[in-house]
Amino acid sequence: MGKYDGPYFETDNNVVSIWLAKTEYKKIPEDYWVENYEGEDDEAWNQFSNDFGFGSYNTDLVESFYDNTNFSKISTNNLLKFLSFSKSFIDAAKEKAEKLLIKESSYAYLIYNFEYDPLTTGITENNLFTFLGAFKFDKNSDSVEYFFNV
Repeated sequence: MGKYDGPYFETDNNVVSIWLAKTEYKKIPEDYWVENYEGEDDEAWNQFSNDFGFGSYNTDLVESFYDNTNFSKISTNNLLKFLSFSKSFIDAAKEKAEKLLIKESSYAYLIYNFEYDPLTTGITENNLFTFLGAFKFDKNSDSVEYFFNV
């Protein structure tokens, strides 16, 4: 058992959980994502998983995106459209962002095959991120748009 084991939100149901930064990208601490093995813990955790009340998660199923040109906030649509499978979840994600009055963000953090439930943890946000939601995705879907960094 790891220090912050459970609840477990991993799933094989093609669900992606999305968090959006509330702050500028450069204000997210560099060590926020560093895996930590404290004491006799079997599994790694990081500050992000600690802040949102769950233990380790499969970092191989993580995708993130930010504007690496200006490191500034951009519209949620522009932030999400480059992500894998985004054609299958962007409409639902944009609708949820509008409900939460989130118009822009500097960073999107996604965990695929992970169905985070804030009703279980009681946590929807911290000082850096807001949980946008968990959305079904289609593995056969494309990105809305492709990003080429030249």
